[in-house]
Amino acid sequence: MIDRTNRYVHKWNVLPLLALTLVIALSAGAILFVRVASAPTSARISEVDASPLVGQSAMVGTGGGAQVANKGADTQPLVYPACPAAFQFLWPEPGAPPNGGTVHVGDKFALDLQNYGGPDGSYIVSQQAYLSFTYTLMQNVSLVGTGCELAQTITPDTTTFDATLQNEVCNNPSQICTFRGGSVPPGSMAYASGALNNPEARGYFRVAQIAFCATNPGQAIIHWQFEPVTRHTEVGPQGIQMNPAACYEDYVINILPPK
Repeated sequence: MIDRTNRYVHKWNVLPLLALTLVIALSAGAILFVRVASAPTSARISEVDASPLVGQSAMVGTGGGAQVANKGADTQPLVYPACPAAFQFLWPEPGAPPNGGTVHVGDKFALDLQNYGGPDGSYIVSQQAYLSFTYTLMQNVSLVGTGCELAQTITPDTTTFDATLQNEVCNNPSQICTFRGGSVPPGSMAYASGALNNPEARGYFRVAQIAFCATNPGQAIIHWQFEPVTRHTEVGPQGIQMNPAACYEDYVINILPPK
């Protein structure tokens, strides 16, 4: 009887230990799950190339303008499926000139920096856009207000890509600028962003707005930069370049004297 009682007591003494062990194990499992689940999110986006932007671009895209058109009354872009993969393009906001269009000295206008995931509906998680612009004819300015206040950044749109990784513009016409410890010529622009907390995206969507003011007559060009510059325009899943340069086209703006 005593032996049975002792065994009975011992049996129930063990149960709290088992319960405690189970709680500890579940807690450890939960902690492990949090670590595993959170690690990819915090590490899934970064600039693909961390080196500074230097040198001149020797590769000019030729097909982007043929892949993007207006839907007619709709002001949103229509991307044709002729381009085989993801790419980026500039799209005029209301009042801005289309590619090859005309403005006058003193005019201010804005362009959307758009991403397109490709005709196969691929998801993309990050982008980096490196461009040059004719700084002697137009300057990057603040999007806010109607004036032409010079700006050293562009305006992020974090609706889809919520994390801004780089945002730098060199307006200075008299000397070079420094991006990430490297020297860049005047008229350089670098913008990189990605989906850190937001889900991956597909289709086309805006990642930033770029505002310019025309300062002198002439033909200004916004040029996409690719290799052999150290940093180059790129879009796609983390660490995977999807965009062929042939899908890109320089944006041309003809600037006339003041009205």
